[in-house]
Amino acid sequence: MKIIFIDSSVKEPEVYKKIFGNEGEKYLVTTNFDKYSLEEIDIAIIWLQVPPIISSFSNLELILVCGSGIDHILDNNRLPEDVPIIRLVDHDLRKRVANYVLDHILEYQKKLVTADDKLLAGGERLKEESANQSNLKVGIMGLGLIGSTVAQTLESLGIEVYGWARTNKKRVIKSVFIGRSSLSIFARQCDVIVCQLPLTPATTGILNKELFNSMPKGGYIINVGRGAHLDDDDLIDAIETGQLLGASLDVFTIEPLPENHPFHEIPEIRITPHIAGIIDPEKQASYAYNVIQKFYRRKRVEGIVIHKDRY
Repeated sequence: MKIIFIDSSVKEPEVYKKIFGNEGEKYLVTTNFDKYSLEEIDIAIIWLQVPPIISSFSNLELILVCGSGIDHILDNNRLPEDVPIIRLVDHDLRKRVANYVLDHILEYQKKLVTADDKLLAGGERLKEESANQSNLKVGIMGLGLIGSTVAQTLESLGIEVYGWARTNKKRVIKSVFIGRSSLSIFARQCDVIVCQLPLTPATTGILNKELFNSMPKGGYIINVGRGAHLDDDDLIDAIETGQLLGASLDVFTIEPLPENHPFHEIPEIRITPHIAGIIDPEKQASYAYNVIQKFYRRKRVEGIVIHKDRY
């Protein structure tokens, strides 16, 4: 019988205890070490931090990480190098982010209609079908579990979707640009760019003046990745010059966004308080149970970041 440790940063650990205990194959779940020794822990479920005690789990076989990203823990030297890490990105979480992105793309289309109405009122020619979603071109930066769901959702609605990724492997969409050298070419295709990248030294500040200027004039940025992906000053400049029509931001370098931040004074920037990927503990706990079942039955598991050689 496997013993699972749940870190204190995980939302509602009692939900995990209930679900893991109620399922057919029983697991023992603990949040402390009143009953079990450190050497008995087989699985650790963590979220916002890597607990120092994890380095003492000498028989650890698997680490599950709640939330949509793990970039905040990967460089932690307490993580055992030979233990697989799996992101708990359940299907409902993926759909919530996809719906958030779609909602903000529709908001952008409304801005296009408003902009065209102003042009028409001034005697200029209305852009043909500028708000027709079949003509809209959206770029997704980052095609992991969530980014792929976003891309597939948009394609199902007739939106032309391009992807950008750092590495070359099989993706869910056909048009994917690979590597930093192709970034400006990718941006030239996109009316809207959605950032769903992990945060690394290579992706910090990647939403910047160079990228914005590569996009068609009047483009739009949606950031559901990490706040540090965005150069705030470059975004403000791009909106002020008209290169970008606006942006929707769900993540910020400092959260919550300080009240004196200039974004609050710019109507073209739509601000939301990190709500795109809200976690439902019950659904995530059920998903975690299924992931563990598949892992130990040697079935395909989504979201593995590090493999053991024997797996």
